[in-house]
Amino acid sequence: MPAPLRVVLWNANGLLNHKLELQAFLDMHKIDIALISETHFTSRTVFKIPHYTIYHTIHPDNTAHGGAAIILRSSLRHYELLPHQSEAIQAATLPTRYPSLPPDDICRLLPSTPRHTYRRLYYVLPILGISIPDRRGLEREAYRLGSKTHYSKREEPPCRYLHYNCQHFSTGGPTYWPTDPNKLPDLLDFLVTRGLPTTDIQVVPVFELSSDHSAIIASIGAGLPHTAFAPTLATTHTNWDMFRAYIDEHINPRLRIKECEELDKETQYFTTLIQAAAWYSTPTPPRARTTSANNTPLYIRELIAEKRRSRGRWQRSRNQDDRLIYNRLRRKLQAALRNANNDSFAHYLTSLSPDDNSLWKATKRLRRPQVQIPQLRNADGSWAKSDDDKAQNLADHPRQVFTPHQLPTTTDATIPPFLDVPCQMSSKEVAKTIARTNVRKSPGYDRITGKVLKSYPRRL
Repeated sequence: MPAPLRVVLWNANGLLNHKLELQAFLDMHKIDIALISETHFTSRTVFKIPHYTIYHTIHPDNTAHGGAAIILRSSLRHYELLPHQSEAIQAATLPTRYPSLPPDDICRLLPSTPRHTYRRLYYVLPILGISIPDRRGLEREAYRLGSKTHYSKREEPPCRYLHYNCQHFSTGGPTYWPTDPNKLPDLLDFLVTRGLPTTDIQVVPVFELSSDHSAIIASIGAGLPHTAFAPTLATTHTNWDMFRAYIDEHINPRLRIKECEELDKETQYFTTLIQAAAWYSTPTPPRARTTSANNTPLYIRELIAEKRRSRGRWQRSRNQDDRLIYNRLRRKLQAALRNANNDSFAHYLTSLSPDDNSLWKATKRLRRPQVQIPQLRNADGSWAKSDDDKAQNLADHPRQVFTPHQLPTTTDATIPPFLDVPCQMSSKEVAKTIARTNVRKSPGYDRITGKVLKSYPRRL
């Protein structure tokens, strides 16, 4: 059974200043997907987190305000849709599959800016495949979730409540904590889902991130599918002596090959024998760990816990002295995170050496550009969601591009006789061809690599 999917929703109010804090938070809480609003990114912003893929949308005027981002674990299967970018709403849409949904349905992860009006969402969300209800339904749902804000007839209610088969999840407590003591905390951040089982979703608040908005974590019962690794016949732990001994014991050298059917049959027999020998001589890999190790140092975690307790005291008392203590601990934590990051990077640089190719690998990784996965569309312009549609598009494109030229062809009378002559190769030619095989070439459908070919017994 897959581990629960952990999704965090957070209004960062400037994400670049909280990079190290967010990185430690993702590592400690084992977050799979982070939906971030108010990123304040521009076209010149560079933001990377190890082992995570980031998609973001900036404000149209390219200034440091607004914006949305989706940060998800790199091993999750996903693809990106075109983002929506306007003066009122910046949204990044990222479909991915969910186990309990039909194959044609997708989960749309949609973080967006917090200040929405009903009229703007009415025209924007249908473009993303989402519909919204009437005004009264929005006000009733916002009040039910705990919002203390009331709207007049001329005002538009802030809306994240979606229409038809939608469920709402919130902590039931405030998520916005204004620094002004004359303002009351309010509930402005909550999750809206559609098509997901409500019994498997649990929402809890977290107060470890530094912002005027507290984050919420949703644990969904079934996790999303991860990227599957390509199967291999041999690994670095393969016992090649056992591989050769297995083939010597089970091979039948007296085979009759006189007709085409017999050639196909014995080729299949030889391929199956090689695969069985490789699986027999390769030990079973150890079971992968379900949870990754927590790489955050102990003193960093203690500072985070102390800052969380001080923030709780300030939120309960609203006292300025408690707020000063919280701000002091927040600055102390940020300084500790910067020092830990600098020490880790310095240790990494000093460990690079040209002898073990670590320096070359680091240089190659820095120069490698990040290539985004392009979107696939059907012939009618719709998105290719299912695997059948994607396979059909990938098959139709080469057929349309690589069309033969309409040129007159001439047939040489001397070619057909040579094609009818059976291929004759000596054992020395076969051995020479195998010796020249590149072991780094990718295998075919049978998964037999150049390393497996060069490890045959000498009697073959």
